[in-house]
Amino acid sequence: LESSKIAFSMMDEKDENRRSQHRRHHQHQRLCKSTSEIAIIGSGPGALSCALSLQQAGFQHLTLYERDADLQARKDGYGLTLTYSQSPTLPLAKLGLLEQVARLDCPSRSHYTFDHKGKILGYYGNSFSSIDGNSCNGDGDKAGIEKDEDSKLNCRGFGQRGNLRVPRQVLRKVMIDTLYERAENHREVLSSQRSNETTPESSADTSTCNNDIAYKSTKTFNPNRKSSANIQGDLSNVSIQWGKRLTKYTLKRSDTCAPNQDIAETTYCQDQADAKPDIEKPITLYFEDGSNAKADFLIGADGLRSSVITTLLSNGNRSFDLTTPTATTKGENDPTKLSYLGIMIVLGITKDFFHPLLDERGFYTLDGNHRLFTMPFEGSRICDVEKYGRRFIGSDEDRRQQNEFGSSRHTRRYMWQLSFNLDYKQAHVLARDGPQRLLAEVLSRTEGWHSPVHDMIRSTPLDTIWGTPLMDRDPSAILNRINDLYKLGKTKEEKDRMIRTVVCGDAVHAMSPFKGQGCNQALMDGTLLAEWLSRSKLDSAVKGFNREMVQRTHKKVIASREAARYLHSPDVFDNCNTFEGGEGSLAKNEAVRERSEKFSGVEKGCIQKFLKILNEKGINANSFGDDLDSNVGRIIQELGIYENKESIQITEHFRHCQDVRSIKNQPNFTHGKRNSNDEEHALQSARYGDTAGLRALSIDNPISIHKARSQTGETCLHLAAKVGSYYTVKWLLSEASISKHVVDQRGQSPLHAAVEGGDLRVVSLLARISKNYPVCWNEDLNGNTPAATIHLHSEAKQKALHDALHII
Repeated sequence: LESSKIAFSMMDEKDENRRSQHRRHHQHQRLCKSTSEIAIIGSGPGALSCALSLQQAGFQHLTLYERDADLQARKDGYGLTLTYSQSPTLPLAKLGLLEQVARLDCPSRSHYTFDHKGKILGYYGNSFSSIDGNSCNGDGDKAGIEKDEDSKLNCRGFGQRGNLRVPRQVLRKVMIDTLYERAENHREVLSSQRSNETTPESSADTSTCNNDIAYKSTKTFNPNRKSSANIQGDLSNVSIQWGKRLTKYTLKRSDTCAPNQDIAETTYCQDQADAKPDIEKPITLYFEDGSNAKADFLIGADGLRSSVITTLLSNGNRSFDLTTPTATTKGENDPTKLSYLGIMIVLGITKDFFHPLLDERGFYTLDGNHRLFTMPFEGSRICDVEKYGRRFIGSDEDRRQQNEFGSSRHTRRYMWQLSFNLDYKQAHVLARDGPQRLLAEVLSRTEGWHSPVHDMIRSTPLDTIWGTPLMDRDPSAILNRINDLYKLGKTKEEKDRMIRTVVCGDAVHAMSPFKGQGCNQALMDGTLLAEWLSRSKLDSAVKGFNREMVQRTHKKVIASREAARYLHSPDVFDNCNTFEGGEGSLAKNEAVRERSEKFSGVEKGCIQKFLKILNEKGINANSFGDDLDSNVGRIIQELGIYENKESIQITEHFRHCQDVRSIKNQPNFTHGKRNSNDEEHALQSARYGDTAGLRALSIDNPISIHKARSQTGETCLHLAAKVGSYYTVKWLLSEASISKHVVDQRGQSPLHAAVEGGDLRVVSLLARISKNYPVCWNEDLNGNTPAATIHLHSEAKQKALHDALHII
């Protein structure tokens, strides 16, 4: 009997050792790219970044679960500030979305900062910078520029801006569209590969196929699409399941599962390709509608009140709640919970409203307790031209009439945010009272503020107004809790929960909007996660991802928190009144010093004196309207306090060379000899419709795009118009400010080139924007007008081009 007991004991011990080895083995394997089911909770930018990044990395089974019924279930949301950079380390470029998103940019080129009475406190932008010369301050004629709407176009600088303004819903549509397109393209490639494998003569070609697909956007996105087709076997399966609100999830012991349902090396998974598809997965998701789903790995990107992170950190405690802010619970200070910042924010999006202070720019208004932020949300000057033709034509009276607020001659919408200090209980009640109550509160709090605050707010439809108490969450506290739970985990389920689940975006590092980093950081989470899961075993990947994510986002959360407190305190005026840096409280806090206002284009040591003179002369938000920039620029000119005077003289000469009346008379203008490497690169980019290449060049050497001339005197605009590159033409006009009335050696304007190229959209755009410039419509050296060039095309094309030219 004793011998039997000992024998059974030894068998149990060996069995337990085998199970432990099995657990350790699987714990240290990578996720299989071809068979692992990855569930992503949420469909915001962070969740979609995870899906796109994992898709790019070769993971083939991705399902996003979204609580909304469909993409249109939410309101317009809010405008995002995204970083434009072609660096491969930043998310938009890494995801292959940079150019798509940049095309949808709603430009915001500058902003004034006012106090609530309209006094100018600062300015950021390029209207008065040296690169713009004098054409932006009312003295365009001195630089040889015709004083018209082009003087506004010339105020925007010569190239790509560092920030993009894109509505959140627009970004989501782009990302979802791309996700489905790439899945479809991947499926087509793999299907073709499969069929070719059965054909002997094509077997050599299939050996070169891999998962690194060069995707191209070709299909139309259907926003009502519920999910993608279910692809069996090793074909890509990507879907979004709408109307799925997660209530909880559970994990099953992986050592009790079949081997092929657990984590395994890629080679092992290939051996299991023909395994039964219905073998149970270790993670079970439970949804509010009573359904459930299985997964191998779970990503929680479900926002501020994440159910995933609550389950992850609860450790089985049903009363555990991370959604109630710590500031509202007396005697409790749990750093993993949401922290109320003491600030309420109300947001709205205008309709049928226009004001010069919002013309491709915004303004900030501060009073020490409130902060009003505005930005363009939809439309631009170039969009106005596309839809209505040229603006501001005719007499001064015509201009004033066309500038009336709410004019149908504009395609604009603007977003505004009013934030202010408020007790949490009051903020919570106010947010629940609905848009009518929120609108009344905002109008009451901004009573007596400068123009056009009240008009703008009153133009806001109620269905776009919403408000919320501002929260943030410390990601380092979340990481510490995860590490503690992993160390203290007594069961396999507890440890598995930590290595099979990650949380990203607002779910783990929610932050205030006052540094414009929330969406950027969420996008970076997705690319980082895919890198770790591709290169490391699972436990190392999850721990590495969490560590790197927290290191990156913790300082952003703290900086955003400091900015929130500072911008809603009287300290903000100390900063505005001491632009030179000074001593005082600002020098004590680096995060606050980063918020330091300035006046772009004015010599730093003269800013305080300059602002005082503006105030004395009554130059403020309430005066001069469309001429505010001109009057501010006049004072800068009178005082001679340009930030870079030498650069201004160079720019004046350059702008003079750009005028059609003088370009051929410049002594140094010789075709074929002026092109430097950058200028040749600009011409090549324009010739091939490479807008991204021009954007990159404009950051390093914007002047080269303007100077570039082909051997026949064609500008970049000529070349892009001739090849029918609509987005390149649009960018050259709106961002690079390339002149549309420069003619080449044949006497042809860009409009001639557009008609020769035959692209209807390009012809229509240039015809509209060139309406008041006879030189664009004149005969060339062969006696042909743009309209006469139509004969180069077929009869059917001729009629369409004729209509495009006369649509104006």
